[in-house]
Amino acid sequence: MIEIIRHCGPARLGRLHYNDSKIQTPNFFLNLIKGTDINHDIYLAASDFKTKKKPIVYDCGSFFERRKFASQIFRRSKIEKILPDEHVGFNVPRSTAEAAVERTVEFAKKYPGQGAVIQGSKYIDLREKCARELEDRPLLLIANGAKLIKNPRLLVEIVTRVRELTSPNSTLYFPFAPPHFFYLLAYMGVDLFDSADCILKAREKKFATTRGFLSLQSLKELPCSCKICENKIPSELGFGDILMHNVNIAKQVVKEIREAIRGNGLRELAEEKASCCAASMAALRLLDREKQDFLERYTAVSL
Repeated sequence: MIEIIRHCGPARLGRLHYNDSKIQTPNFFLNLIKGTDINHDIYLAASDFKTKKKPIVYDCGSFFERRKFASQIFRRSKIEKILPDEHVGFNVPRSTAEAAVERTVEFAKKYPGQGAVIQGSKYIDLREKCARELEDRPLLLIANGAKLIKNPRLLVEIVTRVRELTSPNSTLYFPFAPPHFFYLLAYMGVDLFDSADCILKAREKKFATTRGFLSLQSLKELPCSCKICENKIPSELGFGDILMHNVNIAKQVVKEIREAIRGNGLRELAEEKASCCAASMAALRLLDREKQDFLERYTAVSL
């Protein structure tokens, strides 16, 4: 369960209690797992970075038909366990999405107290139904993160509705977000992020900044002084170097977010970072225009 320390709008500064550990939130974690080729929004990487010549794919928490991957996640993860679910992709017929929600909820009911996945593909009402059924879970993952990032309207609608319909004690986990999107997602109430997009972008030689990704080939020098980049030129960075740099940026971003919440300035920070990303700015404008009730619910009013 998560202990909420303070709000900044819908954003939450908290502590995630897991066994004897307390993890600050919002936060970011690595998910490097060995395996074979998988479809859908899935990435795959080994912790020793020996997958350079293999497909790298990411599963947004969907392991229903791939139990061996679920067992690895459960064994290695340092956060709450996420139950296997029925993943069917994003742009699927409604009947397929309905069946996936039913099977995901049915399986989750057999294991009360475990984390679960909010399925429903692109159908908002199905996401709402799934959220209501799983509202009291300690950890909830929003499936199809990579697809939602590319659709600002659905992103805003689904994240805000899931946050509204589920317990404030539930930790909300959004997979596959690029680091520069963490600001907006945290502002909407997301608590956890992962390394999925950092890995994929490293494979594509994309260099993370807090405002977005840059093509490594276009850089004359590295706009970073982290331990990976210091005293190096762009052509010297391999996959492992780029990945570790991208991870460092993600860690920096969550620290910025937590400090902004403490100072009640996350909204301003989110807008600053969104100014360099059309999708993020579109989502922020939709949030302002269509979700005022959601935002005001968490805004302190001075008398």
